[in-house]
Amino acid sequence: MTSSHTTPDRISGVFLYWQEALINDGPAGWDERLSFLRQLGMDTVITQFSVIEGTALYPSRHLPHGAPAGVDPTGLLLDAADRAGFSVHLGVASDEKHWWRIPYQPDDLPAYVAHEPERNNEISRELVELYGDHPSLVGIYLSHEIHLGDEWAGDNMPHLVRLFNAMSDEVKRIAPHLLVSTAPFFSLRGAIERYEQRWREFLEQTRLDILMLQDGVGCERHITVENMVPYYEALARACQATGVDLWSDLELFDLNDPRAVTPERLTAQLSREAPHVTKIVAYSLANLTPEFTAFLPGVSSSPGG
Repeated sequence: MTSSHTTPDRISGVFLYWQEALINDGPAGWDERLSFLRQLGMDTVITQFSVIEGTALYPSRHLPHGAPAGVDPTGLLLDAADRAGFSVHLGVASDEKHWWRIPYQPDDLPAYVAHEPERNNEISRELVELYGDHPSLVGIYLSHEIHLGDEWAGDNMPHLVRLFNAMSDEVKRIAPHLLVSTAPFFSLRGAIERYEQRWREFLEQTRLDILMLQDGVGCERHITVENMVPYYEALARACQATGVDLWSDLELFDLNDPRAVTPERLTAQLSREAPHVTKIVAYSLANLTPEFTAFLPGVSSSPGG
């Protein structure tokens, strides 16, 4: 990336996937969690989903509630974020049943685009209505993870553009100040030049504020800290040309045996991604155990030490 920006020196945000311990947490627990993250140099939380397979983690008017009666997990998170000076991006809906079949059943995509935006737009409207006065709420995260490689783009591109514009435009209509983001992924198939061209085409036609590129290290796509760099360079050029802010979504896990993550790997991820992005966030909060966080890049000592 040739434009001047401050190169990140640490992971400063984290994704949150709603799990039972988080859903049941109270104000004191959330204050403790965010204090812990602050000690790691973090200032941002992104909820991956606000609705998980049709169940809302906030008091929705039209969806079943996924928390104990009277408990508002999203509200408690935002209250704590207000107190701690954090920024929060709230995700929309998961769709495990249909979304991941799209590359293999592209004929279904036009019909999907016809109905999927309104489902998520209703969620965005409810989130803004409930939490729009919170200073910590800075954005809506579009939870649909896309890939513009050979197996996703091509004839699918116009439909993906319509899908994202239908969702982002509604966010901007109801809350123009909120940032709209998403976290794409990539594979090693296809030419880098085509990857960059497709992303530039997509970003020229859409109205996203932030991309958080999943680095793929630790997934099962043979991505390493070395071979991921050209994809960051290419996407940084596309983002620079289209005025979109590029973040990195650094993965703290490993799905490959022996499923072990070393401090050296994390340091390499950060150092290779940082020159091309303005901020580094990580997936996910569940991987930030006290034993592990002492070794995160940018942390000079263990929390509280």
